[in-house]
Amino acid sequence: ASRGSRDPGLGDSLGPLMASLEVLHLSHNGVSSLAQLQLSRLSNLKALFLQGNELSQIEGLEGLKQLRELALDRNRIKSVGESSFAGQAALVELHLAENRVRELGHLQPLPQLRRLFLSGNKIQDVSELEKLDVLPSLS
Repeated sequence: ASRGSRDPGLGDSLGPLMASLEVLHLSHNGVSSLAQLQLSRLSNLKALFLQGNELSQIEGLEGLKQLRELALDRNRIKSVGESSFAGQAALVELHLAENRVRELGHLQPLPQLRRLFLSGNKIQDVSELEKLDVLPSLS
C-alpha cells in the first residue's frame, strides 16, 4: 500500500499550509536547508526572517510569489545560484549581510528590489556592483 501524500519526502504533493500567514520568523533555529522547510506551501508569505541559521545556499523559495522581504543575514551563503530567486518578482528588500558572498550575479529575477544589504561579506572587487545594473529599481 502506498502512503501517497502523507509521505514527508513528497513535499511537492502536500497542499497549502496556513494560507493567511504573511510573516514568519525562523531566526537562530539551526536551519541548514530551505528546501526541507517546504516554504512553497506558505503561498501568502510576504516576509521571511532566517537570520543566524546554517544556510549555505538559497533554494526552495519558488512558490513564494508574494514575498516582499527576505532576511538571510548571518548564514553561510557563498553565492546566489541561477535559480535562487526564480519566482520572487515581488521581492523589495533582501538582507544578505554577514555571509560569505563573493559575487553579485543572478539577481536579475528581482525587478522590484529596492533595498539590498550586503555588509560583512567577501566582495573584494568593486566591479561586482556593475552586475546590479540589471535591477531597474536600484538605478
